[in-house]
Amino acid sequence: MCIRDSKGIGRGYVYDVLWAEYYAYAYSLAEDLNCRFLIDYLSWEIGLRNSLVELRVRMLGEEAEDFQILVRAGGYDFSGIISQLKMQQNPLKAEQFLDEERLKRIYHCEGSDPFSRDFILATLEKARIFSRWERINAIYPVRDII
Repeated sequence: MCIRDSKGIGRGYVYDVLWAEYYAYAYSLAEDLNCRFLIDYLSWEIGLRNSLVELRVRMLGEEAEDFQILVRAGGYDFSGIISQLKMQQNPLKAEQFLDEERLKRIYHCEGSDPFSRDFILATLEKARIFSRWERINAIYPVRDII
């Protein structure tokens, strides 16, 4: 079963086509391989992405449907996350909050066998998140770049 939608190139934002194709491919591959981590985590991540899109687009007065991808994926309630996110004044703290939520979800999806494919994929996803924060927190010598 594929969760691909039919908006294609007519989407409001052309890069959403690329994201929709990426997530559709990754999700269908996860289903073909019966990879529980990817199925569970990707559907959650897609739902989170769509909730964030809805929040941001609503502030601009546009239709969220033009920017959301794979809307049939997930089925999670993100209202608590979104309400806490709205209270964040600092954009960096908001990103940290979202990544903390991602880490919580990864923990629930990783399974109990430390040698399983799901656990290994969960560990790689956690490493990706930590690596991103390591780069964000790095001090860049701006004078040397200019």
